Amino acid sequence: MTSNTFIAPMVVVFAIATFAGTFYGLLATRKALADATITVPASKIYVHDGDTVEFAGTSYRLIGFDAPETYRAKCPAEYALGQKAGRRLRQLIDENGSIELEVKPRVDHYGRKLAFGRVDAGSIGLILIREDLARPYFFGSRAPWCPPAFLNFYGVLN
Repeated sequence: MTSNTFIAPMVVVFAIATFAGTFYGLLATRKALADATITVPASKIYVHDGDTVEFAGTSYRLIGFDAPETYRAKCPAEYALGQKAGRRLRQLIDENGSIELEVKPRVDHYGRKLAFGRVDAGSIGLILIREDLARPYFFGSRAPWCPPAFLNFYGVLN
């Protein structure tokens, strides 16, 4: 048996083992970074505003929509609508008895974990959007909530 006949199969075996180890490592990493879904009882969740909740000392930014601000509102209209969105979020959670959070493996620039929120009636974001208490939002620039820019955004002043 020549050395080439012995080395070629060994190289193939080594390449397969390396590929298998790398593939398994990638699968394990993906699994570790996979979304975690938690169900939080209504009595254990604190609603900050229409798109932020807190549970066990951790804040969660509900994603897929943007609700008006209450803490950093830029005008009284934004603050009032933000309060209404927060009350409606609280009502949805209370009526359902809990909220389901599909937590993503990232945080926003405020350190909040990112999560999709759901109740039995469906996606919290879609419910608030349908009720004109929020807008679709997937990061980037946000449209202002204050007049006249708010009114221009919806074509009222055009």
